[in-house]
Amino acid sequence: PTMAGLLSQPYVNTTLGRNVLDPAHKNHMAFIINGQGRIGLVTDQYYFTMNIDMTAGDQTDTSGRAFFPDPQLYPIQPGAVDPFGKQADSIKQHMSELTQAWYETAKWMLINNPKQPAH
Repeated sequence: PTMAGLLSQPYVNTTLGRNVLDPAHKNHMAFIINGQGRIGLVTDQYYFTMNIDMTAGDQTDTSGRAFFPDPQLYPIQPGAVDPFGKQADSIKQHMSELTQAWYETAKWMLINNPKQPAH
């Protein structure tokens, strides 16, 4: 999407990507997944990751939803909230919910978003 936007070309976006230069987007974040079984988000202020290794037995919370253990929050910018301070728990919770939403969307897209035929 970014390249199509730079070239002023119309496009249909069927991916998780977006035009990173589009001024209409105010929340700058990127979903990440790495080979060590962790998923997360990178924002302007934080790098957040959590474990997605579900092989360690029952990984559900009290509501039956999947539980992603070991959330880690790292500040990127000076002046960001201390990752061990009182506000860190609410930031971790918010970033965890966003990360899980991206993760579930990506899983859904793998099944329900077939490749479009070339025109």
